[in-house]
Amino acid sequence: MAECQFLAKCPFFNAEEVVQRRHLTAYLKETYCRGDFARCCRYQIATTIGREHVPTLMMPDQTRWSEEILKSHSAHSGSGHPAQS
Repeated sequence: MAECQFLAKCPFFNAEEVVQRRHLTAYLKETYCRGDFARCCRYQIATTIGREHVPTLMMPDQTRWSEEILKSHSAHSGSGHPAQS
């Protein structure tokens, strides 16, 4: 199974507040990072407009928040083109 390219340095999974919740992180990693990582909101933002736009504590399943960020960025940039990585 493929693993997300951002997992090793993911700020969310390395944040002190998150590290302490192992049961939650194990589930999220299996579901998003080692599963269908294209569904991860963090991954979608990082690959569309850049990792610097991903809030540190955004969970992989916070769809509404990620949609707001992507919409706001699109409105400000006037472009729907993905960021260069």
